[in-house]
Amino acid sequence: MSKKLAIGVLILSVVLGVLLAAPRRPTAGTVALDAWHHPSPVEVFADLLRRLELTDEQKEAARAVIRTHRDALEEAADLNRAAHDQLRDLVRASSEDGAARAAAEQAHVDAEVNLARERAGLWVDLAPILTVEQYGVLAAFREERFSGARQRIAVVSVRLGSETTGPFHAVMARLAADWLGITTEQSAAIRAAVQRHAPAIEAQLMDVLNAHEELFAAIQGPGGSEAAAVGAAGMVARAENRLAATIGVLYADVMQELNGPQRLLVKLFGERRDERQARRREAVRTIMHELF
Repeated sequence: MSKKLAIGVLILSVVLGVLLAAPRRPTAGTVALDAWHHPSPVEVFADLLRRLELTDEQKEAARAVIRTHRDALEEAADLNRAAHDQLRDLVRASSEDGAARAAAEQAHVDAEVNLARERAGLWVDLAPILTVEQYGVLAAFREERFSGARQRIAVVSVRLGSETTGPFHAVMARLAADWLGITTEQSAAIRAAVQRHAPAIEAQLMDVLNAHEELFAAIQGPGGSEAAAVGAAGMVARAENRLAATIGVLYADVMQELNGPQRLLVKLFGERRDERQARRREAVRTIMHELF
């Protein structure tokens, strides 16, 4: 049984979700699957607040600014999520409707740009609240997160091309065998598909990461501007569109090797994952409303 099989399937649903998590130092007894654990947005935000060491006056001023922008930011974020979901559904359906695909990709660009404008406006109003030293802390925190993301891309790359045994591979291979009932022939075909697309996926993941880093710098930097944020947001969306197209081809290749019941299980896995992510986003929104 191929130890790469689960990567071929699960990369379609987990890779982007872990990229921008803060790096996590492994401890004794940590299993390989633990490398995929990442803090929640609330945990990341709480960590940043601790490092900034805001005064009581700064906290009150920041709360007032965030409350002012909160509704517009949430609306822009919801529209961006809807655009992501529309493109994702087309990818999963292996749609050959070029016009629909082009429209979905443009909608994604527009939504990303709109969200960037709202975020840039927030940071313009937050800028006078932070000191030069706190901006340095923010920049260091951002660099730490993106450094962790690059490490995670390297991990994905190694796992895509590795035959090494270990807890991660063992669990994933067992999942493929017991849950999906993958045969040896299917395993070989899926492995070949993963290897075929792995170089493009790795390069495009790095393109997405670099674009996000430029976007964060444009939005959060003390000298940032809306124009810079809008340009970077367009780069983010176009990079993500290219990655989605490649993953769509891999997804189609994998699904082609599966039988009817196996395809249904994979689709159910994706739907359940989407539901969990939606519940998580709603929980984060509730917590942020309580804080601000």
